[in-house]
Amino acid sequence: MSAPRQTPAAKVDLDATRARLERLGLLRAHEELDALISDAVKTQSAPHAFLDRLLDTELMYREERRIRTSLKLSGLPSGQTLGNFDFAFQPAIERSRIETLATCQWIRENRTLLIQGPPGVGKTHLAIALGVRAVENGFGVVFYRLEELLALMRRDAELGNAVHFPGPDLQFKRKRHGAPADQRRVQALVHVGFRHRNIVFEPSGHGFPHRVDDSQGFITVFY
Repeated sequence: MSAPRQTPAAKVDLDATRARLERLGLLRAHEELDALISDAVKTQSAPHAFLDRLLDTELMYREERRIRTSLKLSGLPSGQTLGNFDFAFQPAIERSRIETLATCQWIRENRTLLIQGPPGVGKTHLAIALGVRAVENGFGVVFYRLEELLALMRRDAELGNAVHFPGPDLQFKRKRHGAPADQRRVQALVHVGFRHRNIVFEPSGHGFPHRVDDSQGFITVFY
């Protein structure tokens, strides 16, 4: 007596599903649909588990794309993150404090960050790394060198306009080593930072500011 023949599983036509995903703009879900269905069949996943995985795939792709685009638009130099900062090289830095800053709570509280120390100790690396973390947490960031920003302010002043900065939540002002700075304009930047948005100052050397008052919204990191 011969064994009963098994009926082959019907092939599922996914063309209409792919077309709908594409029309909805779910491009990564469109690309990964076949692989995810195949895996769901092998593991006998519940329908809702398959759907969750499909949506998670799309959300992860969109978040990665948002971060890439935001970093590109921010002007932040690439390659400097908290993950590759050498805390052993600067033991004077309280790692726990930097990790607390990396939560971005200080941005939510509209506070201003001052990172101060001599040249070559990693101030710029830390400032950029915190900017990257801010982007990862959904904040808008823009990076200026101080002389570039002062030129913009000078131009606005000559045109009789109020000082205006485009939309990001967090801005970086870096003083290039040896570049002159107008102290009154720097004080104006601090004032703008208190009233409107978060600012990271990363001056070269120990001469700025003359007085730090935490009650005015400054967070300071000295080393």
